[in-house]
Amino acid sequence: MLSCGGPQGEELSFALVPTCVFFPVSTERVFRTTTEWTAAHRPGQGAPPIDFGSTMVAAHFDGEGSACTTFSVERVTVEEGFVVVRATRRASTLPCILIVAYPQVLISMPRRDEPVRFVFTDVRGDAAGPARACY
Repeated sequence: MLSCGGPQGEELSFALVPTCVFFPVSTERVFRTTTEWTAAHRPGQGAPPIDFGSTMVAAHFDGEGSACTTFSVERVTVEEGFVVVRATRRASTLPCILIVAYPQVLISMPRRDEPVRFVFTDVRGDAAGPARACY
């Protein structure tokens, strides 16, 4: 069965985007233009180059939170008319530095028209994911 935008369960390639964007409240964003991408970064902070002709950036921001929260992304698929990002949010049980941090995960993927939805599995432990909070 086909859904809008391709076969059901179609897997998409993705890569973590190494940058820090500061959103003080929990939100999800999709960046599809250079203007949106540049505006999300602080003045003077270089935004990593993205080819928005063929690529977009999907991002989840936890808002203000723990410096010891990390993320990993397991897979990105097209399901029921959505791009679904399946990820793990890891909360460390080890002692953590007490500073204001902004846990977030940003990924680049092939440009799509479908809305993006993040689905998280929450885990507590001492293993860390590759996407770390920004301070």
